[in-house]
Amino acid sequence: LSLASLIKSVFSKRSLSAVYLQWGGNTTFFENTSVISKFAKGENMVPYYLENHLKNIRKSKDRVTAILTSSAGNTKLDIFYYGEIIVSKGTPFITDGKFPCLIVAKDPISGEEFTVFDGAKHGYDAMFCNEYADAPSRSLVKYEKYSGEIQIRLWYSIDYEEEKECYDFEGNKVKLMYGFMDWEEAKSIGFDWISLKFVSQRKEFFEMELA
Repeated sequence: LSLASLIKSVFSKRSLSAVYLQWGGNTTFFENTSVISKFAKGENMVPYYLENHLKNIRKSKDRVTAILTSSAGNTKLDIFYYGEIIVSKGTPFITDGKFPCLIVAKDPISGEEFTVFDGAKHGYDAMFCNEYADAPSRSLVKYEKYSGEIQIRLWYSIDYEEEKECYDFEGNKVKLMYGFMDWEEAKSIGFDWISLKFVSQRKEFFEMELA
C-alpha cells in the first residue's frame, strides 16, 4: 500500500479535515484540501434549532464559533442542565449522568428558555450510533458557578454529502436512531464536537466529543 493510497483511504473513511500519520519513523501532518475547501466556502452549518439564538458567528474550516443569545437579544444567560458535575481546576464541568446530558439556556429577564445541547439527539453518535431509552427523568438544575455571556464552539469534520449513500432515506428524510429528519436539518446537528464556556471567565464548563 503506497503512502498516497493510505492517506486517501484514511480520509475516505470519515472525511476528516486533517490527520497525523507515522510513516517510516516520521510523523507527518496531512490536510484534506477537498474537505477544507468545502468548509471554507461556508457549507458547514449551524444547528437549525439555534438559528435564532446565535450572534457573532465565525466560521473557520470545520469549526463554528458564536455567542448564545435569547430571542430578545440578551446574551447574559443562565444555564440549566441535566447530568453529573466533575470539578476540574476549580470549575464545575458538566458531563453525562445516567442518561445523556441536556443543557438549556434561560434569559433571566424574559424568562425564555431554549435547548443548547441534547446528548440524546444531537451529534453524530446520538443520531446514527447510540440508541438511548427515553429519559423522562432528566430534570434540570441550575448551574450555579457562573452566568453571563456564553461562547459555543461546534466542529463539523464529517462530510455528510460524501457519505450520503451510507444512510437510509425516505424521500428527503434521513433515518436517525430516533426517527426520520430532513436531510439539511440533520446535517446541521451532526457536529462531532461541542464546547461551551463563559466568556468573562475564559473557562469551558462543557466539552464533548460526539463521533
